Amino acid sequence: MYVCLCRGVTEREIKQACEDGASSLGDLHRELGVGSDCGRCRCKAREMLHQFLARGEVLPPARQPLRIHQLQPVGRRRDAPPPVRAVA
Repeated sequence: MYVCLCRGVTEREIKQACEDGASSLGDLHRELGVGSDCGRCRCKAREMLHQFLARGEVLPPARQPLRIHQLQPVGRRRDAPPPVRAVA
């Protein structure tokens, strides 16, 4: 079912965004553009977001399992300046 006709966003896409970590209407707006044009879809999108979270169909962000692409390398960034050594 279409939730946002202006952007062509479906219920399935909202559920997927929730599974990927969206936990607020702002997250859905950034990811899918929900509510950015006429705004009529905001109430329905927020309702669906809360339903998915309440039913346990998606995990809240704090409990989302880490995906391998979310891992960051440990160590000094390449663009960071070299460490300063103290002179004795």
